[in-house]
Amino acid sequence: MTTNPNVKPLALISASIVGATAALVFNTFPLFISQIAGHFDFDNQQAGFIGTAFLGAFAIVTLLANLWVPKVPWKGAILISFVVISLSLLGLKFVQNANVAFVFIATLGLASGVNFTIPTVILSRYRDPDRAFGIKLTVEMSLAAIVMIGMTKIIVDQFGFNGFIVGMSVTYLLLALA
Repeated sequence: MTTNPNVKPLALISASIVGATAALVFNTFPLFISQIAGHFDFDNQQAGFIGTAFLGAFAIVTLLANLWVPKVPWKGAILISFVVISLSLLGLKFVQNANVAFVFIATLGLASGVNFTIPTVILSRYRDPDRAFGIKLTVEMSLAAIVMIGMTKIIVDQFGFNGFIVGMSVTYLLLALA
C-alpha cells in the first residue's frame, strides 16, 4: 500500500470520525457491558460474553479484510454499517432472550469492524499516515469521553437502559453524516 497525496483533509476527518465510531463500544466497554448486563440480569460469565460476542465478530471482519475491502464500495459499506449498528442497538431494547441479545451484539461487532477497516485503509494512504492516525486517535478518545460523560451524567441517570440504547443509536446515526 502506498500513500496517496490526493487524499483530501476532509476525507481524513471523515475517516477519523468513522474509525472512531468503530472503537466507541470498545472505548466505552464499562458503560456498555454494565448497561446490557444489568438490563438482561446477566451473571458474570454472561457479562463476559458481551465483550466476546462483540470483539469476536469485530475480529472476523477485520481478519477477512483482504478479501472484502477491495471488492465493496466503501461509502455504501460504511452507510450500511451505520444502519446495522443502529438497528442492532435498537434490537437490544426489544429482545428478552439473552441468546438473541448476543446475536445483536455480535452483529454490532461485525458492523463496527467495517467502520474500523475501511477508515484504516484510507488513513494509511494519507500523505502523512502518522499524523492521520494521531488525528484519528484524538477523535476516537474525544468521542469516547463525550459519550461516557453524556451517557452517565445525563442519559442513563434520567432514562436508564432505554435512554442508553436510543442515545447510542442517535449518536451513530448523527456520526454517519461524516
